[in-house]
Amino acid sequence: MNKTLKIFTLIFLVFFLFYSEFIRDYVFKNLQYQIHYLSLFNSEGKAMAENYTDSWMEKLLEGKPITELINLKWLFTLAFTFYFLLFSILIPFILYNKRRIVKYAIVLYGAIFFSALIIYGLRFIYSDYNWQENTYLISLGLMHFLQSSLPTLLLVLAFKLHLSFNDEK
Repeated sequence: MNKTLKIFTLIFLVFFLFYSEFIRDYVFKNLQYQIHYLSLFNSEGKAMAENYTDSWMEKLLEGKPITELINLKWLFTLAFTFYFLLFSILIPFILYNKRRIVKYAIVLYGAIFFSALIIYGLRFIYSDYNWQENTYLISLGLMHFLQSSLPTLLLVLAFKLHLSFNDEK
């Protein structure tokens, strides 16, 4: 790949990565707004709160029960994690043209993903609310990390350091 094409590709990918975080945030916040709204109906079927879901998302989610929306959140969690993993592979690979990037990205994502899964599973050990809430929030924080530009930046910087140390030897 020539240098000009490489630069334009990287600019496009970084731009898209940056805005992808906003898209992800939009999707999850609106799913949560809709879940919250649907959970606040009284016994007569009247809404007891305002619906803050964006009108476009509200139309898209119309008629879906809370359980389906929760399942959608899990599906989007997996989809966005994989989506951001692709950026964590593509951007460093284009920068450094080393196949090892793929292995490092998959190991990073796999380790953090399975750590989050284990920590989330720990919430079922005790029935104490604080324990359940804390394990949920820790696993949520780990998943938010994976669904951001931070792993990509970490891999770019770590691989640059790795290459600079190897050049000195």
